[in-house]
Amino acid sequence: MRFRGPGRVGSATAVVLATCLLAAACGSTDGGRDSAAEVATTTILEVATTTVTPAGARDGFVAGVADSAPILGGLTDHDLGCVADRLLEELEPAEVVALTRNGPRPDQSALAVRALRDCDLVIQVVTIGLRDAIQADPDSLPIDATCLLEGVDPDDLAPYLEARFALGFVAFEDSEAIDLLAGT
Repeated sequence: MRFRGPGRVGSATAVVLATCLLAAACGSTDGGRDSAAEVATTTILEVATTTVTPAGARDGFVAGVADSAPILGGLTDHDLGCVADRLLEELEPAEVVALTRNGPRPDQSALAVRALRDCDLVIQVVTIGLRDAIQADPDSLPIDATCLLEGVDPDDLAPYLEARFALGFVAFEDSEAIDLLAGT
């Protein structure tokens, strides 16, 4: 549809439009009511931000990682400090704090195992897990986990640890330990 010439507003439309504008412009008056003073209230949301330093994240990791990953509880503070330092090379301190509390997320499992590998702790962590599994099973033969893993390459165990971390826990059960050792 094309319009020719200037647009014109019909008189009925102009009257309706003027009435609406006039009604909107007029405020209501509360003739006899005495209105109390209105107080404008504002809600202020305070957000607390916490800055975590690398040293704080490292200390927290060393002190608290055993709660989220009990298998790491058998490592020394020096070993855990090494792992924390490797994690801090890749993650922000706040992420290391979250990893300390919750364990590694599935997308962090490779990083966690790489940190263990860089600190030469893969065999030690698997040894701790096997020892715990053997002690937890009353029918298990008295096997020395350290002797059992002698000569095993940490690179052969790393994919297993990575898969366990990706599941959110690292624990060994008797049948899993047998399967793990059968493949090494």
